[in-house]
Amino acid sequence: MSIAGVSANRLELLQIADAVAREKSIDRKIVIQAMENAIQKAAKSRYGAENDIRCEIDPKTGETRLTRVLAVVENVENESTEILLADAQRRNPEAKVGDLIAENLPPLEFGTYYSVGYSKKTRGQAMFLELDPNFRHDFFPIEKGIARCVPHEDGSPKKSVYISTYRVLEHVPLTGLDTLYLVTRFGETLPLARSDNFPTKEAGLYMYQEIAPKNPLVVSTLPPLEMYRFLTQDPESLIHMPATCFVELRLGELAADPEFGEVKDLPYENIYQLRESLVAVKTKNVHTKMVDRVHTVEYPYRMIDSGIYIGNTDELAFFPLPPRDELRNKYYRWWRTANS
Repeated sequence: MSIAGVSANRLELLQIADAVAREKSIDRKIVIQAMENAIQKAAKSRYGAENDIRCEIDPKTGETRLTRVLAVVENVENESTEILLADAQRRNPEAKVGDLIAENLPPLEFGTYYSVGYSKKTRGQAMFLELDPNFRHDFFPIEKGIARCVPHEDGSPKKSVYISTYRVLEHVPLTGLDTLYLVTRFGETLPLARSDNFPTKEAGLYMYQEIAPKNPLVVSTLPPLEMYRFLTQDPESLIHMPATCFVELRLGELAADPEFGEVKDLPYENIYQLRESLVAVKTKNVHTKMVDRVHTVEYPYRMIDSGIYIGNTDELAFFPLPPRDELRNKYYRWWRTANS
């Protein structure tokens, strides 16, 4: 964004505050405080209500400062509001247990998007796989897409062209998939290498966020490998799919005790419905139940359990999430923004 664009947006915020103050005959400070509260509320909706997010608008410049406050602790129980002492000391060697650390969130773009509405870009998590550049299939007009990847009139490169958004997985062979990338809301990217070491899990309680071709949130007594077979290879299933992508999510204490287990820092919406669904698959003659038929495909990356699964009728690809200690040490910036 250009400096002129930033200045104009900051000025717009102050002009709105001045106009509302004059129209309603109230103190300008009260208007700015209301705008701060509105941005703060929207930020919690965007990044998660469990986060301690605060907003400040400079009454002279219009600069918006959005921060997430974390308490320094020796043992983290809630990663949305707490930070490990060792992690805090990487930023500030003088940090000690009990201190509060503020992390900056993208303030101006976020404030403008929710308060003024100038932004037209979609923001959020992303997941993608890189294919062999030589891959071709009659289903995809790849050559036409490549032909459209020409520079703009000003010489800047064309960043992307969508070739297909429909029935993609079933027409892509999994043999060429080696790395999957998870991107946070802030653009930090984590590569996940494909693994042949599938997790060995027994029947129990599991939760899956299906990503494609549909995106319901479901609970099941089926472990991941059996869930894959149920979706793609069970001839008696009424929801047979030619290909699927899903992620296993953590259930915490609810996996052992869905009725009375403590929720703690589980960030899922409608916990009551989740409990009821888990109890149903545990006690009734069903092995899978939808919690939300059209659930958003955005989920906290910190809640990924074993990893992400992509499969068709012939094979299954597994992309495990590294252990948390490795994420904190090797991919620190990704890990911190993944919990935002």
